[in-house]
Amino acid sequence: MILVRDVDRPTIEQIAAQENPFILNSIAEFTITTIAPGRVDPDLNPVPRTDR
Repeated sequence: MILVRDVDRPTIEQIAAQENPFILNSIAEFTITTIAPGRVDPDLNPVPRTDR
């Protein structure tokens, strides 16, 4: 599982399809699921940002 935030779906699809070595070498498949949580356990919020 890979969690991301603040990235639009087309960008994630591009990364998954064109840059992931597991996909490029037919080792794995991927499914992208978008969620908009209404409540999040405080221990899980927020997913760490990598742009800071």
